[in-house]
Amino acid sequence: MKPSELIKKFGDISSIPARPILLLGPPGVGKSESVRQLAMHLAKKLDLEFVEWRQGIEVDPAKHFVYVEFRLSGARDVDLLGLPNILANPSAKTFAYRIPEWLAILSNPNQHGMLFLDELTNPATEDVRAVLMQVLGSRRIGFTKIGSKVWIIAAGNKPEHSSLASELASPIINRVRIIEFEAPSVREWINYMTAVYHLTDRSRPILAFLTAKPDYLVTEAVPDSTLTPYPSPRAWTGFVLDIESGLADYADCEQYVGPEAGAAFLAFISYNFDVERALSDLSFFKSLTFDQQLYVVSMASEERLKEWIKDVVEDNDIMEFAISSIRFLSIDARKELVSFLLKKSRSNKLLDEVQEELKEAML
Repeated sequence: MKPSELIKKFGDISSIPARPILLLGPPGVGKSESVRQLAMHLAKKLDLEFVEWRQGIEVDPAKHFVYVEFRLSGARDVDLLGLPNILANPSAKTFAYRIPEWLAILSNPNQHGMLFLDELTNPATEDVRAVLMQVLGSRRIGFTKIGSKVWIIAAGNKPEHSSLASELASPIINRVRIIEFEAPSVREWINYMTAVYHLTDRSRPILAFLTAKPDYLVTEAVPDSTLTPYPSPRAWTGFVLDIESGLADYADCEQYVGPEAGAAFLAFISYNFDVERALSDLSFFKSLTFDQQLYVVSMASEERLKEWIKDVVEDNDIMEFAISSIRFLSIDARKELVSFLLKKSRSNKLLDEVQEELKEAML
């Protein structure tokens, strides 16, 4: 399963899966973010406000969908179980547990929410593993049962994906539904980035470069240990966001994705074309290579690119390229262009291409 398929698979079901879901895949391919997006989708479907748990938060089950993300690599069993409440009455012969605040919220039978157990394959201690077996098998932590309206999803890496990961005991595996998680395609990653973040013209060269060189989105072999950055959707996302905020410039690419991918990106943006000439002279544009054409549309402003797409989209030689360029634009610009083209076009082929873009733009 790819990140874009998680909501398609589980977003419209009305009941909680009988078994907790375990997503297994390489680091940095979007497991954590995809789970969060699913939780946000479920909250919207239930007409509830999505809230991420934080200490001291006030929650109303009638208003809120609570998302709790728990990273297990540094966790101790008391972080899950709580502590014996012996201070309330030191002379008592028995004691009760004071459970964590987030567990008190998720144990409410009326509370909708999601418990996300990240890094399941590298918990800190064996005591934590014992607690995990209980929560995955019986939806209990200690003597506290998690509410029936709460999803339980976990994620982890296989040992071949990370030197920190380890295999899980058979009883844990027997308690979960395992889904192999793959890296997104460049197209899927671009759709996600333009839908979730308000990207400007500054990011378009990165999106265009990865369209030209899709093998640089993610490395096939993640090193066991390294001090050298390597490409992954997570690394590219970080680069894009720092470019947008002004904390990085294009020359810093290597610091995020490593020397090979960084050098390839800098080579891509070093084409020295007159962008306006290429957009104004269609014959000249058609004479360029695919990479050079991508460079041109990546360097144009959003308004100029919208204008160009409207002007050239019915040219059969360049129609598919022009339509594919729509996905480099902001989500609002994509919807505007798709609406315009659907009204204007008389070509069945063009309509088919635009309809496909329409589906992606509306995600």
